[in-house]
Amino acid sequence: MLESQVGDAVEELEKENSKDTVALQKLQDRKAKLGGYAAVSEYVFAGMYFLVRVVGGTYVTGTWLSRTIPLFLHDVQLRFANPNQESFALHDEGAAGIAILAITVIQLLQYVWFSEIVKRGLGLTGGEEEKKEKTAIKKKNEKHYTHTKRNI
Repeated sequence: MLESQVGDAVEELEKENSKDTVALQKLQDRKAKLGGYAAVSEYVFAGMYFLVRVVGGTYVTGTWLSRTIPLFLHDVQLRFANPNQESFALHDEGAAGIAILAITVIQLLQYVWFSEIVKRGLGLTGGEEEKKEKTAIKKKNEKHYTHTKRNI
C-alpha cells in the first residue's frame, strides 16, 4: 500500500513537472521567435528617442533658453534698478524663472532616461520580469515537491 502511494505521488509529480516543462518550452519558443523583433524594436526606439527627445529637445531647449535667459536677467536687473518702470520684455519674471528651471530639469531627465534606454538595450540592466517568472516557477516546484514529500 505504501509503495502504491509513493508510486502515485511520483507519477503526479512527474506529470506536473512535465506540464511545467512544456509550458516553459512554449514560452521559450515564443521568446526566441519574438526576441529578434524585440531587439530591433528596442534599437529603433532608442534611435528615435535620441533624435526626437535628446537632439531635438536639446536644440529647442537651448534655443529657447538662449533667447529667454538674457531677457529674464535684463528684466530682473530693471526690476531692482527701477521698481516703478513698466517697460519690461517679460511680463512675469517669477513665471519665467520657474519655466527656465522646469525646462532645464526636464531636459536633464531626458539625458538620464536615454542613458537608461541604452543600458537596457545593451543588456546591462533589465530582465526583472524574467527573474520574477523563474523565481515563481521555482517556488511552485518547491511547493509541489514538499507537498508530495509530506504525502509520502
